[in-house]
Amino acid sequence: MEHLVELHDIYKIYGEGLESEVRALNGVNLIIDRGEFVAIVGSSGSGKSTMMNILGCLDQPTYGDYLLNGELASELDDRELSRIRNKEIGFIFQGFNLISELSALENVELPLVYGNWKYKREAAMEALERVSLAARAEHKPSEMSGGQQQRVAIARAIVTNPPIIMADEPTGNLDSKTSSDVMDLLKQFHGEGSTVILITHDNSIAEAADRVIKVLDGKIVSDVTKPAVQRKVGI
Repeated sequence: MEHLVELHDIYKIYGEGLESEVRALNGVNLIIDRGEFVAIVGSSGSGKSTMMNILGCLDQPTYGDYLLNGELASELDDRELSRIRNKEIGFIFQGFNLISELSALENVELPLVYGNWKYKREAAMEALERVSLAARAEHKPSEMSGGQQQRVAIARAIVTNPPIIMADEPTGNLDSKTSSDVMDLLKQFHGEGSTVILITHDNSIAEAADRVIKVLDGKIVSDVTKPAVQRKVGI
């Protein structure tokens, strides 16, 4: 398989001096191959959110190298990181992060606007159709349920066909039925070839992934690939 994500000896340190220093990430090494479905699991304060911020090019490590699709992302400036986020990663957040004044269709169009894409309206509508929400295209977030808002957020994440879908606690604000629907969508996109990185504190949600990485005190303490996946890739 082709390496899509590589973390080499990654540290993220907050504070100055030994007494106030906090090592949110403490020497992390990780490889994620193209086409994997990976869950990163940990409790609050474990370092999983810091790892997500670095993987998603939302933050830079204090030390270490991060290669994304062969590019040394850990040495890029803010403008270049913004370009990578728009091109390479589709984000799904727990809080949906929709703009309340915009319709569902306009929210989904946003990554295309930032990336100067052609045929924005057509692509956004197609993304809404993929999450079965085309009928709500002109509705604003306040006119939709939490599950519908999350599907709009998912449509926004996939509209540019990014190689990576990064989902940060995507079911945190949803009931069990809607959570199951969201996880089914992530499995569908994975089946279509996307690399899915799921960040969660919930072990039952993590079970949907083919590989589960557990983080504690800024370190990876467990990295388990399901036996069926191991047989498939010949591990």
